[in-house]
Amino acid sequence: NQDTFTEDGWFKTGDLGLFRQGRLTITGREKDLIIINGLNHYSYEIEAVVEEVEGVEVSYTAACALRQPGNDTDQLLVFFHTPFAEDERLIDILKEIRSNIVREVGISPTYLIPVTKETIPKTSIGKIQRLQLRKQFEAGEFDATAKRVDILLGNENTLPDWFYRNIWRCKEALSLESQSRTGLSLVFLDSLGLGELLCGELGKYNQPCISVEVGSTFAKLADNRYSINPNHPDDYRQLLLSVAEENLSIAQILHLWNYQEYAGEVSSLEALEEAQEKGVYSLLFLVQALAQIQNSETPIRLQIIASHSQPTSPEDEVACERTPILGLVKTIPQEMPWLDCRHLDLSLGELDVNAAQVIRELQVIPREQEVAYRNGQRLVSRLEKVDFCQQQKQEMPFKPGGMYLLSGGLGEIGVEIAKYLLQQYGARLLLVGRTPLPSRDTWETYLNQEDGLSRRIKAYQELEELGEVHYEVADICNLAQLKQAVENSSNHWQSQLDGVIHLARVTQEHLLTEETRESLAAMLSPKVSGAWALHQLIKNQPNAVFVNFSSVSSVFGTYRMGGYAAANRFLDCFSHYQRYKQSLRSYCFAWSIWEEVGADRSYQMRDLSQARGYYTIPSKQGLSSFFGGLNHDQGYVIVGLDGSNPYMRRYTETQSPHTQQLSAYFTSQSDQVSTSVLQELKVSDRFGQPSTCDFQQLEEMPLTEAGEVDRDQLSSTGAQASAEKVAPSTEIERKLVDIWQQALGISPIGIRDNFFELGGSSILAVSLFGTIEKEFGKRFPLTILFEAPTIEQLAQTLEPSEQVQTWKSLVLLKPGSSKAPLFFVHDVDGTAILYMNLARRLDPERPVYGLRPHSTEGCSILHTRISDMASYYIEEMRSVQPKGPYLVGGLCAGGVIAFEIACQLQAQGEKVPLVAIIDAIDVKGPSRSGYSNSKRMSRFSQALTQGQQLKGQEWLTYVLSTVTKKVKNLISYEVSKKIQDTQETFKVTLYRYYLDKKLPLAQFLQDIPVRTIYNKLAKTEYVPPVYQGKLTLWRATENVGMDDPLIDDTPAVEIISDPLLGWGQRSTNGVETFDIPGGHSSMLQEPHVEVLAEKLEAFLKETQADN
Repeated sequence: NQDTFTEDGWFKTGDLGLFRQGRLTITGREKDLIIINGLNHYSYEIEAVVEEVEGVEVSYTAACALRQPGNDTDQLLVFFHTPFAEDERLIDILKEIRSNIVREVGISPTYLIPVTKETIPKTSIGKIQRLQLRKQFEAGEFDATAKRVDILLGNENTLPDWFYRNIWRCKEALSLESQSRTGLSLVFLDSLGLGELLCGELGKYNQPCISVEVGSTFAKLADNRYSINPNHPDDYRQLLLSVAEENLSIAQILHLWNYQEYAGEVSSLEALEEAQEKGVYSLLFLVQALAQIQNSETPIRLQIIASHSQPTSPEDEVACERTPILGLVKTIPQEMPWLDCRHLDLSLGELDVNAAQVIRELQVIPREQEVAYRNGQRLVSRLEKVDFCQQQKQEMPFKPGGMYLLSGGLGEIGVEIAKYLLQQYGARLLLVGRTPLPSRDTWETYLNQEDGLSRRIKAYQELEELGEVHYEVADICNLAQLKQAVENSSNHWQSQLDGVIHLARVTQEHLLTEETRESLAAMLSPKVSGAWALHQLIKNQPNAVFVNFSSVSSVFGTYRMGGYAAANRFLDCFSHYQRYKQSLRSYCFAWSIWEEVGADRSYQMRDLSQARGYYTIPSKQGLSSFFGGLNHDQGYVIVGLDGSNPYMRRYTETQSPHTQQLSAYFTSQSDQVSTSVLQELKVSDRFGQPSTCDFQQLEEMPLTEAGEVDRDQLSSTGAQASAEKVAPSTEIERKLVDIWQQALGISPIGIRDNFFELGGSSILAVSLFGTIEKEFGKRFPLTILFEAPTIEQLAQTLEPSEQVQTWKSLVLLKPGSSKAPLFFVHDVDGTAILYMNLARRLDPERPVYGLRPHSTEGCSILHTRISDMASYYIEEMRSVQPKGPYLVGGLCAGGVIAFEIACQLQAQGEKVPLVAIIDAIDVKGPSRSGYSNSKRMSRFSQALTQGQQLKGQEWLTYVLSTVTKKVKNLISYEVSKKIQDTQETFKVTLYRYYLDKKLPLAQFLQDIPVRTIYNKLAKTEYVPPVYQGKLTLWRATENVGMDDPLIDDTPAVEIISDPLLGWGQRSTNGVETFDIPGGHSSMLQEPHVEVLAEKLEAFLKETQADN
């Protein structure tokens, strides 16, 4: 073969060598070398690593270099053989191969290809022919296998199962027996008479009503009737102040200003803006007034009643201008949990029928925020999974050489879509944006600045190289400017506009209490007014395509971005109107959070959103999802939801629950039986409903003493492996099921379902046990959930008993094996379950324990001195770890007690390498000067600011009234606080006397909170010793708030002036600090707990704390 010789006759061996100082060193063969990022790797070394994986057959592995055109580095392609073909086993092998290569070689394989033995080509002496395999791969012979591996691993080459759509389902109202709500009903009257009728109906239940009609200014028309101007925020405040002067407590508000006739298509931008005055602006002003004046501890039902605002079917006529209010409805309870905000959409019909439907909804127990009535049927909004695999593909809606307008087209998503259209369709693109590009001859001066302008210039240059592109500066809310831009491009290209892709948006973070009409309008304008204006350009072209980019915020609302949620809700409904009433090829994509794109790059709530079931969408998968939706003619699709997330399951449509699961157990002489093939067997009942069977292969079939199959044992095995729902059998179990379903938002729940596997958390546990205590009159430590995590077990603890229950302190949060245990001490409320999230994220080999108060029924804690608590907890710790080294920590009070535990253990001769003080203030720590007063002055200033729009005598009257009220409240508060402090100090002192004397507790001394005992007694008299070593302080940095407004999230650094929180004097070797994102409570919740766990593990590893 001439290729094996050089021109002057030398034989090419294929070996690589190094010639130095007259010596030749052979370093390997060229065809065995894989060069990745400048580093050399040898095939045989990688193959040896792969063959260490159990299940991979030796001598049938090939590691090859693969270089794609245009790349300057190789990719790693690995072929291997395994006898296991079953998906689950193969997935494990693939993951382990990848993990081994990354760990041992330091590179990640691009392709892993399982093959049969016969596929691996070998020479006559048994040497694998890697070059031949690579050529087969490049020729596409392994494409099907590579695709299967992608699907099994769910990698970036595939799309997650994250597509959903909104549907409406019939659901009967679960309501109270009778109207039990007390207090005043405030009714904002419609023009059709429904509100007036409702006032009369509520009067039949002896409920006082005050009606509010639209007027030119605030006026009290009668004792129970007012008028206000919807555009004047102060009218809403005056209304509520006037009601408050009558000493009437508002129980519910009925807002009917969007209950009106359907007026057809909005005729102008001015009409679109005017429609918001009785809609989204009105609701904003109302909740702002409520937040300023109403007592936030008193829950209020806020019921929006509308018509033509929910597209429950293609036939529905939707007044899109009324729909932004729904985004606010979804956001309000997230920022103001005391407002139970719901939306009810009614068909216009007989008033008495609609009034009855409203009255029924006011009595409904479940918090269904979106309800509609159609033809007498009650419908609720749900989410249904979209499976593209089950749908027929269609032609993409773009045409070759077509002209398309992209709003926001120089944003990162827009640029990627533009590239696709230019490359695949030779499209002509008109990009419209707000920001002008500088003169072309100055572009070179901007390109090296790495800012937003330079990125837009580079993107535009890149697009120009791909095809015909125009960039026009225009306000997309200005129809005249848009028409001019389109006309200019149409004349240039001699083409008409074939479609619009609407990407423009504005994102600003504001609490609803901070919003103004102007800031809300700025958020609404690009999506609401912009969509309407763009629609005018093509509304008379049935074959034109219109694509709207919306957000999941329209479905779920968004904390601090209510305006954004409102704007996107309009887009959802407007797209429905375009498709079904205008016959346009309209599409709407409601996205989760795009990864590293635009404003999402600095979106601070990203990790919290992921914890709620919102995937972060990589750009590649986002674009693939976009094209997939278009390719399957999905008019509306939500992209990026995790349907397995407990929070998300509240909204998703599920299949009918099965009371039993059919399981088949078998044994086989072969380990290669594929249960996936068996799972494909389908059996239907007499009604045609398919049944599924769970096949499980066993090593050995359990037998009875008579030699028959032990079906009871198999049933027990299946019960552990399945999620079978076992119905309650006792009254206690039935009550607990109701409580759990309400707290977790999941239905149905079986009595053997595990609280934590259902998505339960420490925050939910607090709410859950509060309800249990009210229902059963019994108080339990939250950590009882570790001992009784199911309803069946918990019900047993609630059964009446003659014996007084006593609860030990030690509870296992997470099992482990080889590493030293970590002990976390309860917080000031006696809670240890709050460390659950942290425990789950620590090293799997490290056991984690919680230490809860030693308590009995009626006695929340049996120790009233910190030193006694520590001594008892040490006994508990030694029961599982007799000798050190000991690792201890705790939040707030838990940090103080953990410190005392460490000092006592050191006095006993033990090593304590970790004392993790988590946002805890030393008992003698100096408080920040004027902290309480500054908080009061802040609230006082805020109250005065609320009246700044008033003038003259009105402003003076408002100021005097506010000052008088605030001073009166302060004096009342200080007096009542001193009385309460004296009473609590007396009670805890007497409580200690009874415990020390071992006397039965008097009734009035039972169930004193742990917090009270700790703050009023234990902390005040504690004298801390000195720790011999270095303390670690884990500080919270920012109050991000909690779902429960009663949980304080203020970081300790905002309360105390010392950055070491007083601990500097308590150790011989100082204090090492670690700043953790989140607040005092939220630092132990997603996503901040991830940072805490990572830093804690790194510290333990660095300090070799286990040795």
